[in-house]
Amino acid sequence: MPGMNGMGVFQELRILNPQVQAVLATSFIEEKRLKEMLAKGLRGFIQKPLAQKELLLQVRKTLDAAWGGGPA
Repeated sequence: MPGMNGMGVFQELRILNPQVQAVLATSFIEEKRLKEMLAKGLRGFIQKPLAQKELLLQVRKTLDAAWGGGPA
């Protein structure tokens, strides 16, 4: 979304759906900001460049957590 950072997009998604299952993919994020987003319901974080195995693992963990298979 042009003109928005990850936190802004995440907040908009939470407005549309408070139970949204979101994973952030970015090349850089401050640790403080990441912790804040995780505390607000972000399901995970993947560092760019993305490795296919890492992406699949995070998606699996997120789906499992959303459907009762364990924590993300």
